[in-house]
Amino acid sequence: MPLYKKLRQIVDDGKIGRLKMVQVSFGSHKEYDVNNRFFSKDLAGGALLDIGTYALSFTRFFLSKQPHEILTTVKRFETGVDEQSGIILNNDADEMRSSP
Repeated sequence: MPLYKKLRQIVDDGKIGRLKMVQVSFGSHKEYDVNNRFFSKDLAGGALLDIGTYALSFTRFFLSKQPHEILTTVKRFETGVDEQSGIILNNDADEMRSSP
């Protein structure tokens, strides 16, 4: 995406200083329906697999190195899928990334 490329250029050029942390919040509302694919383990439901990958991909794009430490926490729905996730990635460049 052109916007991401421009933001990456701003970061790489040091226009906002050294990157130390990227924080992303991303979510959606799903109506309560245990039969919905989003709430089914068998259909790869849950927050992280449904929309969380967008937040992870977005912030990973801006980190200069791969994470060496990953910390997570989760709030589960009654069917066992993750309803909410929190993730912190740390790398050797002392950059941190968090995403609920």
